[in-house]
Amino acid sequence: MMKLAFRLLLILLPLGGMAQTPQDSLRVLWVGNSFSYCNDLPGMVQKIASTQKMKISCTRFLKGGERFSGHLKNKKLLQAIADGGWDYVVLQEQSTAPAMPTGQVAREVYPSARTLDSLVHAASPDARVIFYMTWGHDIDTYAEMQQRLAESYLEMTAQLNAWCAPVGIAWKRVRTENPSITLYNNDHSHPSQQGSYLVANVFCSVFFQKPYTGTYYAELPEEEALYLQRIAQETVFSNSSLWNIQPTMQPEEVTRRFYPEPEQQYSTPTLSKPLEEGLASLFEINRYLKDLANRHPDKVTLSDIGKTPQGRDIPVLYFGAPNKKKKIRVWIQAGLHGNEPAGPEAACMLVDYLLNTPEGTELLKKVSLALVPVANTDGYAMQSRKSGSGYDLNRDQSKLADSVTLLLKKAYKEWNPEIALDIHEFNPFRKEFELLRGTKAATAADVLFLPSGHLNIPSGIRTLSNGLFREEAEKALEANGYHSGFYFTPSVRNYSLYAMKDAKSPQSSSTFQGLTNAVSLFIEIRGIGLERACFARRAECGFLVSRSLLETAVLHSKEVRSGIRKAAKETCSEKSDISVTFQSVRTELPVTFIDLAKNERFTESLPTFDALQLKAELVRKRPKAYILPDTCRMQADKLRALGIEVEEIGKPFTATVEKYMVTGYKKATKEWEKIYPVTVSTRIIKEKKSFPAGCFMIRLSQKNANLAVTLLEPESVNGFVNFEVIHTEFGKELPIYRKN
Repeated sequence: MMKLAFRLLLILLPLGGMAQTPQDSLRVLWVGNSFSYCNDLPGMVQKIASTQKMKISCTRFLKGGERFSGHLKNKKLLQAIADGGWDYVVLQEQSTAPAMPTGQVAREVYPSARTLDSLVHAASPDARVIFYMTWGHDIDTYAEMQQRLAESYLEMTAQLNAWCAPVGIAWKRVRTENPSITLYNNDHSHPSQQGSYLVANVFCSVFFQKPYTGTYYAELPEEEALYLQRIAQETVFSNSSLWNIQPTMQPEEVTRRFYPEPEQQYSTPTLSKPLEEGLASLFEINRYLKDLANRHPDKVTLSDIGKTPQGRDIPVLYFGAPNKKKKIRVWIQAGLHGNEPAGPEAACMLVDYLLNTPEGTELLKKVSLALVPVANTDGYAMQSRKSGSGYDLNRDQSKLADSVTLLLKKAYKEWNPEIALDIHEFNPFRKEFELLRGTKAATAADVLFLPSGHLNIPSGIRTLSNGLFREEAEKALEANGYHSGFYFTPSVRNYSLYAMKDAKSPQSSSTFQGLTNAVSLFIEIRGIGLERACFARRAECGFLVSRSLLETAVLHSKEVRSGIRKAAKETCSEKSDISVTFQSVRTELPVTFIDLAKNERFTESLPTFDALQLKAELVRKRPKAYILPDTCRMQADKLRALGIEVEEIGKPFTATVEKYMVTGYKKATKEWEKIYPVTVSTRIIKEKKSFPAGCFMIRLSQKNANLAVTLLEPESVNGFVNFEVIHTEFGKELPIYRKN
């Protein structure tokens, strides 16, 4: 029956031939067999593309059961290749051939693949060859077959510097995550309509190179079609270097010499997978955490803090309860940027350690921990820095434009941590570094620390953060052979390289957490641009810092709590002045780099603007309270979401206040995070003013007063005025009043 089906398809469908090609279309040559012509796969791709206003012309050479070696005997195909002008050439081998033993594949598949690739590039030098990784048959040996297919296709991809369309990996995800969807037809080999639709969206993801929502559903239910679109895109975009679409930026010899993987073997979601399958999906991470939580219900509760705009849960694990005074309260989050996967893997390592080792059990006797392994679940799914709503969540700490930020802040406020850690990854491959030697260079350190020097954070909190906790974390890294340093952003001035060191604004969680009188640690792991390279090393770095944080919290709990109590008392006293604006002190600091061409380390002393050495510019006396008019309910709600106590006054009142008059005004001409930031200068005028019922009072005799003043002083960088949360006009009175 299967052979008969093949013959019928061959009769009904053309095996080859040149299509008329519009000038503005993307030209694709398809070379394959029945896995490509079933359900008219190229036609599906064209229909999806049309919904994105893209034209794709497809020329097909598709013959049932044909292998690469057989295609090389097709004169029409060879002529089509020789005619050139192709943008993409899709190569699909017979479904079982790449699953043969390694030696047999090397003899019977690779040579023909190499020949086809060379013919394509001889006639179309700019063409991109795409290997179509198919799927294992729905039989007892599916897993083994799928593994061999993935290995073989990725080997061809690597050898020929081609791209890979990871259809088989997407197929496996659907089989695992949503087995109710039938991807196979009745022969347990060829694709069903759903299967072909999944394949088509994998190719569209490869072609488009960006997320999309197609409105062509191939007669499938909308919900099912959108799910298959999502899986296809997540599979392609989450591991683009593995498919060689965006190759890693670090040469292999650099990795081998300076960044070997740790000897320790981990069973965490990504590290337990075959390399050919890339990063763990959110489903795999959540399944891993759920399994651990189910085995240890006496130690941990797995919950979620809400749903993202795209409908994904944001998981959180609670070890203990926040109201147990004997235990020190800790908050750890990772994956705030979706393209920084080592943090979530480190979080999984930490969960495993806490639940399955005697040392972890002892820590949990003295620590209450809230752990958010993947804060930006929409971003992680697509390996995108920004959220599903298009915001950088680490630039949204005070303006709260994204609903995900609101959910995270609500959970943070309820946990009320004494110590907080945020795990990130940084890009070590900056073009600015070419100024050092005239060749490509990269930051060498495994981990960079990003403490905050914001002057409104009590000095005791800053000392604990950048002193005790950072120093202990550095020791833990060094003991395991890892290198650390300070985080900086490169800046070029007059063709010279400068370093902008550490954090000083509440747009970053490092500063936000410190302003809530929490000891704050923020780390950046060397990772962006590395994709899956050095992944175990990167994740272990995050784990070691996390473990060190908990150990330090336990060993120094009295010192930590004493420092926090002192800071809270100082904050609530309302005696200290407000540092509204400040400047970093210029110094010289050594930074270690990797010369990527010479494969060697070198150290340069860079002029550095150090945010841990700040000088106040504009200083104001701290008021007893701020008053917002009744029209500022949205602003009051954001303050409450950030943990600031806001009192709504139920009756009219009169008070002597200080008002701000805007004497200088400048609005950015370039959009940033969907706003145009505003910089103002003001003059303060004292007057007696009547306020109606419904106004909002923010008294500064509260724990988070330092955060309140930083947000409400108009000149404050990343405050409510700067971020347009409060509207401002030149020459006008601001709707913020100081009460003394």
